[in-house]
Amino acid sequence: MKKLTLLVLLLPFFTVFAQDFDMKANFSNSVGYNITEKGYIALPKQTAKGIIATNNRYSEIYLVKDKSLKTLVATRGCGSYTNLNKEKTLLGFKSIDENGNQAPAILNLMTEEVMLLEDYSNQCGQVSFSNDGTIAYTVGNNLIINRNGVKKSYDLGYYTNIANLSPDGKSIAFSDPDGHPILMDLTTGSKTKMSDIGDLYNPKWSPDGQKIVVEQGNATLYVIEPAQKKVLKLDKGFEASWTADSKELVYSRSDYENDDVFFFKGISVHQASFDGKMRRVIIPTSKECPQEVALLDNGKLAVSYSYGNRRLVAVSLSDTKSSIEEELFTLPAQNVHFGKVPKNLKNNNVTLRPSTKSTPQTKVGSIGKDDIPYINQVYDVPASYAGCTGYGYVACAPSTSCMLLGYYKLVPKHAVSSRHGGWGSTIYYSWYVGQQYTSSTNYTFSLAAKGNGCYAKGGYGYMWNGGSPSSKMRGFYQNNGVTSAAYDYSGYSKIKSECAANYPYSWCITSSRSNGHLILPFRADARCVKVNNVWTILDDRTGSVVVHDPYGDANASTWLGDGRYSTYDCPGYNNGYIRMSNAWGVVVRYTKPTTTSIKTSVSSLAYGGVTVGSTSQKTFKVTLEGLSSATVTSSNNSIFAVSPTSVSNGTTVTVTFKPTAAQSYSGTITVANGSHKATVSCSGSGINPPLTFTQVWNYSERSTAGTPAWASDKTKIRNMDFGGGKLYVVNPVDGVIHVINSQTGAKLKDLDMTGVEGGALKIIDCKYVGGKIIACNIAASGSPLKVYVWDNDNAQPRVFLNTTSYGGMDRIGDCLSIEGDLTNGKIYFAAGGTTTANKVLMYTITNGVCSTTPTITELNEAGDKIVLGLSPRVRPSGTGKYWVMGQNYYPTLCSGEGTAIIPLNPDALLNDCAGNDFKAFTFKGTQYGIATTYQPGATAQEKLTLGRVCLVDATSGWADADKIGEYPSGGMGTTRNTSFSTSVAVAVNGTSGVEMWVLIHNQGIAYFKHGTVPTYSFDPPAPTINVASSLSFEAVINNSQVRPLSVSASNLTADISLALSGTNANL
Repeated sequence: MKKLTLLVLLLPFFTVFAQDFDMKANFSNSVGYNITEKGYIALPKQTAKGIIATNNRYSEIYLVKDKSLKTLVATRGCGSYTNLNKEKTLLGFKSIDENGNQAPAILNLMTEEVMLLEDYSNQCGQVSFSNDGTIAYTVGNNLIINRNGVKKSYDLGYYTNIANLSPDGKSIAFSDPDGHPILMDLTTGSKTKMSDIGDLYNPKWSPDGQKIVVEQGNATLYVIEPAQKKVLKLDKGFEASWTADSKELVYSRSDYENDDVFFFKGISVHQASFDGKMRRVIIPTSKECPQEVALLDNGKLAVSYSYGNRRLVAVSLSDTKSSIEEELFTLPAQNVHFGKVPKNLKNNNVTLRPSTKSTPQTKVGSIGKDDIPYINQVYDVPASYAGCTGYGYVACAPSTSCMLLGYYKLVPKHAVSSRHGGWGSTIYYSWYVGQQYTSSTNYTFSLAAKGNGCYAKGGYGYMWNGGSPSSKMRGFYQNNGVTSAAYDYSGYSKIKSECAANYPYSWCITSSRSNGHLILPFRADARCVKVNNVWTILDDRTGSVVVHDPYGDANASTWLGDGRYSTYDCPGYNNGYIRMSNAWGVVVRYTKPTTTSIKTSVSSLAYGGVTVGSTSQKTFKVTLEGLSSATVTSSNNSIFAVSPTSVSNGTTVTVTFKPTAAQSYSGTITVANGSHKATVSCSGSGINPPLTFTQVWNYSERSTAGTPAWASDKTKIRNMDFGGGKLYVVNPVDGVIHVINSQTGAKLKDLDMTGVEGGALKIIDCKYVGGKIIACNIAASGSPLKVYVWDNDNAQPRVFLNTTSYGGMDRIGDCLSIEGDLTNGKIYFAAGGTTTANKVLMYTITNGVCSTTPTITELNEAGDKIVLGLSPRVRPSGTGKYWVMGQNYYPTLCSGEGTAIIPLNPDALLNDCAGNDFKAFTFKGTQYGIATTYQPGATAQEKLTLGRVCLVDATSGWADADKIGEYPSGGMGTTRNTSFSTSVAVAVNGTSGVEMWVLIHNQGIAYFKHGTVPTYSFDPPAPTINVASSLSFEAVINNSQVRPLSVSASNLTADISLALSGTNANL
């Protein structure tokens, strides 16, 4: 045996509570709460050392001496179901540690030492003795008999907490899982069921070993005579004690008006013959509630009063009416707490350890701790029609019922603000506790009843108008549409079976053997503890239930509070929790009406962008009600493929999206069985693989290798355009336009500049249009704006537009653009100086003639004028809108009226707006754009250096475009581009490839390509000459005759010369 040294304390030792107590006003309604919370001295026993006792929480064992208490043991549950040996020197008890682990133990009353009979384990039983000193207890499912230090183990097949040895040590009595009393012969090991009556526990042998008194969970006493196989109903009562002659018993009894536990009158003390034929009242019904009693060696009766003047006294059995009480111990006033309150394992972390574990006696349920909505009867009920909430203190029954209605969803949610909030600021089903409503059965709960000074309707009014929950709770459930509701009196065995079937049980308990209180057990043979700071329900405590208590948690020092998933012990069990006695219950069953339906876990699947040729999968779950199977089809199976195509309830369907082109897709998945169906819409977009470019040539400051002469001076190349496989690069310094092989960078020639003259710069920008080239000068201060046309690379230029009409703007011509062609089209300029607001000037071309008077549109953003800055550019979009950009302004799409509507995302341009060119294009169905910009995060000195082009993906729109590349990534040069002139060009080769060129003034020009691009040939065609093969002359001698000679030619590279030859050439 193990010795356990305990701290011994002398009482009184009390905590004072601030609330006042009015016994008369609160006796019937709140006596149970008050007795349980404030505590009392309990279970007195005569021993060789004196009287021992415990408290109503069984958390300490006291020695009563000289009107004081001495604490001998202080562990949870130690004072419950204790037994003495014959000599009354040893007390058998159960020791429960702070993690809830249990060990059978013996307290030597003479030495005050504690000996553990076994190591702590998951669950053990109480200790009992026979007259010869044999010791019995259980560990898990095993019964242990210790005779003179020799242990013998019996596998009972189930756990029982109380197994009491007969005085002769030959038999042992205990209860099976359903509470049937069992007698076991320890010699043969045979077991006999002594009665079919269930919910019986705590068998106590008469001193002569011929009779056993047992108590039913609802506080009814029976006497069993095993030899005669008789079962005698003794009386209503609890904690019976045998007289020394084994002929009579003394016990306490709770008394109620009309046997209704909600109308508590008090407790009385009785004495009766074992067969119940003779009875007498020792103490009449008293509101001071004499709880457990015990016979003392001096023939007196120890009586513990639990209410009002709480005390332990001794009275004479022979004449109790005139007997003067002998004070043994008196507790302080009613508002002073008595007894140690063990820490609540629900709110304190416990350490779990492998230990002997009892086999679950029924299958366990699966209702989770948060599955049932909680209602606190005091803080969560709605105000009555007069604004009063006091009825909540007596509304445990309707609060319990409405939790269950919420669990079964028999009433809709109706928000009520909690006046506490510790378990949620909004409560959804407490409305029905006190407010009028009409249920799904069309019953209107309009009855009103008064409680604690308040009139309320709803569940409270129904249950208390003309009755009590004891008679009307079942009807309340029935009128709310449950499948069935029935009163039940069978106790813990029924609670276990209901919880195992996941049916919460409405349980009316009598706290401290007084008035009734309703709670809602939903897990049996279980406890709720904190494990690693997480509330956890463990199925490891036979005899305990996890409940929602609408008043709070009785294990706490103050019962009123958070009663969610509280753990209580049931009669006959001791796991260290507050033990509740059974009064009655209501078995409520609800089966949701059978419906036939198909449901899916989602109504839509959105895949977003998926690369063409790849796949993306999403899933949904199918729920079938009333159907065994269904088929799954797709409206576009080649794009949205489903698997499997045949499903049962709970099947997960996988939908695979596989786009084949860069476009938007939609489809519908249908799950069907006959006329029943559910649909899931699908959407997604095919996107092309990321577009990347490879550099072919780069003639820039940072890439000088192989640079041809025409590109050697970066200050001279300023603008360009692409067409017909060629680049037309403007060199305004030398006043020429270079014609360049766009793919090799080789110079082919310069355009003929005959007649090109005038302006601040005679040539500045050019465009390729329909095989022709146009270019313009810079005009300022009223000088002519000129636009020239070259009909081909070999042609001399002609003036297409010569005008001084440019809206009074101080500068025009930095950049030009064209929409349409040179027969019918429009030429655009963004006119304006460095700091002046810009206007768009459009010159219309009609039948090959360009108007000299422009259409002028002012640019504005939200009504404010726009200043583009140096090198302003306008590019028509082909949709009646145009893009504008310049030194001060990010590329922005404007309406035809000049209002800015969509800017290009600045993040895509490295947040630098100084680039002045942008070009949109589409490749494989995806909208892209390229725009010039400069070194990101540059200092003031670094601005306008390391020019480059940013490639952006505008799948999500221009305002949300994403940068997907920079070319060249390191920039083109460190010379600042103070003219702000840049150019970009793009050529798309169907779905095969893309070419891209970028020019940054002062820094260079480069070419990049993606995929397969066409090959251009620029070998000149052979010249051809057509001339008459002969001329015939006939003339008079010495006279002359003239004949015309027609000569035509093409592809000439030089002038044609004529010469005569032959014998008469001199004629």
